[in-house]
Amino acid sequence: MSNPWSDSVPWFAAAAGIAVLFYLLAAWAIRGPEDPWLATLARPVLTVFLHLAHKLWVFPGGDCLPKTGAAILVANHRSGVDPVLLGLLTRRRVRFLMAREYFETPGLRWAFRSLGCIPVNRNGNDLGATKAALKALRAGEVIGIFPQGGIREAGGSLEGKAGVALLCLHSGAPVVPCYIDGSPNVDSVFLSLITPSRSKVYCGVPLRFDARTGKPTREHLERVTDEILDAIARLKPIALRSSQEVETPD
Repeated sequence: MSNPWSDSVPWFAAAAGIAVLFYLLAAWAIRGPEDPWLATLARPVLTVFLHLAHKLWVFPGGDCLPKTGAAILVANHRSGVDPVLLGLLTRRRVRFLMAREYFETPGLRWAFRSLGCIPVNRNGNDLGATKAALKALRAGEVIGIFPQGGIREAGGSLEGKAGVALLCLHSGAPVVPCYIDGSPNVDSVFLSLITPSRSKVYCGVPLRFDARTGKPTREHLERVTDEILDAIARLKPIALRSSQEVETPD
C-alpha cells in the first residue's frame, strides 16, 4: 500500500522549487546596482516586512540619493532598526559606520562585512575607520552615518560628533539629511525589528560643502557639524505635523 504523503512529496518539492525560483527572479529584478548577494536576497523580504510590521512611510517618495557618485546619508538615531529603514530608501548600497562591538558580534560579522559596514570605535578617534570611509567616498560609494554616535531617547536633543563633517570636507560628497520618526526606541536590532511600529523617514535637500585639501580647523568642523544637525532638526516639525494629521482624521 502506497503512502499518500510520500506520493505527494515530489509535488511539495516542485512547488517549493518554483517559489524559490520566483523569489530569486524578483530579488534580481529589484536589486540595487551595487548590492552584494546578501542584500540582493534580503531586499524583497525586508521591504515587505517593514511595510507590514512597521508601516514604513517615506517622504518624499522615490530614491533620496543621487543615482551615481559619492554621498553621505545622515539621520537621527532612535532605534536599532534605523539602518534597515535607511537602507531601503534607495537601491544603492549604503555602507554604514557601526560600533565595533556590534560589528564583531559572533555569527554576524560575515553579514556586516558582506554589506560593506565599516567598524568604528565609539570614542570617535578611529583613523582606520575614517580612512576606510574616505576611500569608499572617493570611489563613488554611499556612506551612512548617525552623527549622534549612538541611539538616543526619542525627542532628545540632536547633539553630534564631528566625524561626518570631516568626511564631507575631505571628500566634497553631498550630505543627505533624514529624520526618522516612530521607529521603536530600543537599542537591540532584533527587538526593534520585531516590535511593530509606524516608522516614517523624512528626507531633506542635500547639503554641499567645498572639499578641502588641508586639515580643517576645529571651529570649521563644529560649524559644519551644526549645519548638518540643523538640517536634520528642520525635518522634525514636518514629522510632527504628519503624525498629528494621521492621529486626527477628518
